[in-house]
Amino acid sequence: MLKNDVRASAVGVGLARAVIVALLLLAPAVSRAQATPPGPTPPSPPPELVSHKSPPLAGGLAVVTTVVGWGLVAAGVADDSAGAVLVGVPLAAIGPSVGHVYAGEYRHALITTSLRVAGLALAYYGVASSTLCFGDSCPDGAGHSNAGLSLLGVGIAAGVGLYDWIDAPSAARRANRRADAAWRSVFVSPTVGAQGRVGLSLSGTF
Repeated sequence: MLKNDVRASAVGVGLARAVIVALLLLAPAVSRAQATPPGPTPPSPPPELVSHKSPPLAGGLAVVTTVVGWGLVAAGVADDSAGAVLVGVPLAAIGPSVGHVYAGEYRHALITTSLRVAGLALAYYGVASSTLCFGDSCPDGAGHSNAGLSLLGVGIAAGVGLYDWIDAPSAARRANRRADAAWRSVFVSPTVGAQGRVGLSLSGTF
């Protein structure tokens, strides 16, 4: 009986020593694992950007502003109101580009508005520089017309205005694509650092 107790005690001591040795061998690895912080989590793709420039609204602004401008011009001529004409002409000239202004394409709006103003000025000059007379009261060579200049000016203003009307919805779509590309170049993602600290990681391409 005594021999069995001694043998069991020796086995228990041997198991205890084995456990202690195993713990001593594992301790450095556990310490290194705790000291090394995990790497940052990979950035998640950004969500789809919701379109914030409305193509129908861009087109509608261009058309409505132009129509209101020419409406004021017509009303001013009919009522002999110089004020209505002075307000209506600039509004009609700028109107087709309002959709591009809404979309943030200011340079385009400036160029096309300048072309329309030049066309309207040319048309006005053609009319103002023409002299017309009728019947026997008109001496030979007294009457002349610059209708060609007027038609050219009207054609330039109308053509550029029509182009802006058609392109206004596309300008809004281009603005949305630019905003989407800018958003996709920046990523914000959560990270887990040492000792379980949570933070944010900002990365992108510029």
